[in-house]
Amino acid sequence: MENASKALIIAGAILIAILLISVGVWVMNSVNPLKDSAQQQTDAMAIQTFNAQFVDLEGENVSASQVREIFSKVNSSNVQDSAHKVKIIGAQTGDAPELTNYSSIVTKKQRYSVSVEYGTDGYISIIRIY
Repeated sequence: MENASKALIIAGAILIAILLISVGVWVMNSVNPLKDSAQQQTDAMAIQTFNAQFVDLEGENVSASQVREIFSKVNSSNVQDSAHKVKIIGAQTGDAPELTNYSSIVTKKQRYSVSVEYGTDGYISIIRIY
């Protein structure tokens, strides 16, 4: 009789342990979508912050000083964030060489058109000046 009562106590303890483990797994699974959503929001904010520094200078009728500012921002961004390099191209065609110095295209009192292209990751990868 004594062995039977010990066996029932052990079986009950095992069932309680299984129940607690199941509840723990259920809680972890219910938290994962919230964690994924928070990570996606963080990634979106990082992309938006990165792109904002260049999008403000996009458009028609851009002055030479603004073009110099673009070069400055691109150079500092490429130094700080080597994972998301931005290229500046001085023509509309895709095979135009990358520009590294604004003095090769910028003349005072001239106006420029600036457009941006996004990479597959959502970050700006190319700035075209023409």
